[in-house]
Amino acid sequence: MLDILEEGVANREIRDDISIKMARQVILGSIEQVCLTGITFDREIDPDHLTEAICDIVFRGIAREQ
Repeated sequence: MLDILEEGVANREIRDDISIKMARQVILGSIEQVCLTGITFDREIDPDHLTEAICDIVFRGIAREQ
């Protein structure tokens, strides 16, 4: 994942003023929390909706302004 994020920085798609290691932790932590909530509380989760929501938040946060 770090390689992908580094490539995004190199291609000027991802901001270069943020820690890519922290970006990775945000992405993985978000996925973990979404899954754990479903498992812990025996709730159905909508993976498509949750994926879109996580991507929207993360991409807006790391995307380089055009």
